[in-house]
Amino acid sequence: LVPAYFADSTLWSQLISSTAGNKPMYVVVNVNNGPGAIKNSSYESWIHQLIENSKIPVGYVYTSYGSRAISDVENDIDRWLSFYPEVKGFFIDEVNATTSNVSYYQSIVNYIKGKGDYVVILNPGVVPADKTYFDSSMSDLVVTFEGNGTSALSAASSSHREKSACLVHGTSASDFSTVYDSITSSSGANCAVIYITDDTMPGGPIERTIIY
Repeated sequence: LVPAYFADSTLWSQLISSTAGNKPMYVVVNVNNGPGAIKNSSYESWIHQLIENSKIPVGYVYTSYGSRAISDVENDIDRWLSFYPEVKGFFIDEVNATTSNVSYYQSIVNYIKGKGDYVVILNPGVVPADKTYFDSSMSDLVVTFEGNGTSALSAASSSHREKSACLVHGTSASDFSTVYDSITSSSGANCAVIYITDDTMPGGPIERTIIY
């Protein structure tokens, strides 16, 4: 799961040609905190090339932890499908995965699924307090950890491994194996889908260096 929050053509070429073995690679496309106000021909081309190279592009949509107007979220979804109809799904960011927000996110997911059979990835960045978010009617993947490599070593375990993803930044090359083993083991964060980078926050997009 690669959060591709960059507009550098060299990095896009690297990403498009990279491999994940025989596993699917989801790529979060973020034009301008979402689809942007107008279509961008570069992103249109990159999305097409991702598909040609057997990758799964998903459009970025933020929700302000459940406080953003659903109509605004739906407008972003509509713009993604209008500007970039080849996207295969949506990465719903800033998710407040509590019981009180289930209906809010279910409404968004229902709107997406009403448009077609699109992938839905929810990003609370932690294991949801309400496990409803793992239901098939709510998500295809849930980001259960987003943080630095040190924190990943003690991340909370998830009982929904195959639907869990980890986004790990601030990991030195010498620690890759340790962090990888931690977040994929039965005693670690137990994530089946991962992304690891040596880049850090807040000094620029953590996603600019594709590492693992």
